[in-house]
Amino acid sequence: MISRREEGCRRVAEGAGIIKRVHARMHTPAAWLAALVALAALAVLCIAPAAVSGQAPQAPPPDEHWATLQTPHFRITFPRRLEALGRRAGARAERAYGELAEAFVDPPSGRIDILVTDHQDVTNGYAQVHPSNRITIYARPPMDDLGLGYFDDWTELVITHELAHIFHLDRAGPLGGFLRSIFGRVPAPWPFFPNTGVPRWTTEGLATWYESYFSNAGRTEGTYHEMIVRTAELEGSFAGLGQASGDSPIWPGGTLAYAYGSRFFDHL
Repeated sequence: MISRREEGCRRVAEGAGIIKRVHARMHTPAAWLAALVALAALAVLCIAPAAVSGQAPQAPPPDEHWATLQTPHFRITFPRRLEALGRRAGARAERAYGELAEAFVDPPSGRIDILVTDHQDVTNGYAQVHPSNRITIYARPPMDDLGLGYFDDWTELVITHELAHIFHLDRAGPLGGFLRSIFGRVPAPWPFFPNTGVPRWTTEGLATWYESYFSNAGRTEGTYHEMIVRTAELEGSFAGLGQASGDSPIWPGGTLAYAYGSRFFDHL
């Protein structure tokens, strides 16, 4: 059975294809405006169900004693008791920003929000490009994750990884930039955020490769991902492109996208 979200996303893709096909026929501002309104309406079909059915991470406690500091490119929010870690995150973020801006792509405009929290006892981080560019970092360093065992500075590694996501996923072409100026940061792929539609092994592999490239540690420099790929080859179970982007209850599970993607970019 196809869910409402899947049906909505399919319609968005169909609408985007229609706009591409009629591009050559659109010679008047009225035609352009009609096409843009149609695309925005189709996007709502995908966005609204996603807001209901999506599983967001547990929200930080609102009654925490929060503090915020600003750097040239970031706004870092943290519990007051983690002020030292918050300031360290700001310094690491500015360094990663400069490195990515020089070696990767042009940085996004505006300040990027970073939330540093320990309200969950997990080792993780995640990035979002809508409704704004923002990163959440969990303070707990890796202690029981084999894939993250080879690191020098957890704060540096996770911020570099998530910031690479922001640089990558925020990019849009002229049409996407124009549509964002009218409709805002619509959480949909082409033309608003076209890179959110690429395979997961590309997205995670790229960020994982950069986390190691700038830190001289990380998962690409470690042995765990190499072992996953080498074992698959020896056993005749090397994952295809579709499999490398997916998840599985069988080892190595969701690590596939990170391992195959980062090894691919390291090979390049």
